[in-house]
Amino acid sequence: LFFKRNFARGELSQFQSLAQARNEGGVSEADVEFCREHLQALHDDFTRRFQDILSMVISDWVISPLTNVDDEEISLQEELLELQSNVELKPRLSQGYQQFWLQKEVSVLYPGVWGACRYGPAHEEAQSAARGQTRRSASAGYLDQVQHRQASSVASGQPKQLSLTSRKIWTNKSV
Repeated sequence: LFFKRNFARGELSQFQSLAQARNEGGVSEADVEFCREHLQALHDDFTRRFQDILSMVISDWVISPLTNVDDEEISLQEELLELQSNVELKPRLSQGYQQFWLQKEVSVLYPGVWGACRYGPAHEEAQSAARGQTRRSASAGYLDQVQHRQASSVASGQPKQLSLTSRKIWTNKSV
């Protein structure tokens, strides 16, 4: 959308070759409009294809586990508080949150928190479903399907490649 707005104002600084060609008189307004429409089509396509990712809600503590945890479930709060007081793990967070959560020590000492990070919203919603709630998100449905395919491929002895375009995503709203 940023590029589209710049195109609408006639600013082509993000595309040096196009700006240079326009300054030399080799690009018409129709060409610029065509590029603007193409950028809009790309944006619409990305929004449609990656809707499940764009709609994911990631808890603040996943990125910064040393923050306030009052909004989380009690079991996760307990583990997060223990994690926050672990002086050996705190310095490792400086390597980045992705590396932090991939450490074996984190998965062993804090399995609930690690599971919620590993599976994201799908894990949290699976826990909710176990308590009798029926809400599922697109990411939960996708994760279930991937796990089912992986289990099927392991059982058959033949690993299968998973295609992003062949996935089925669904949502069931809470009643």
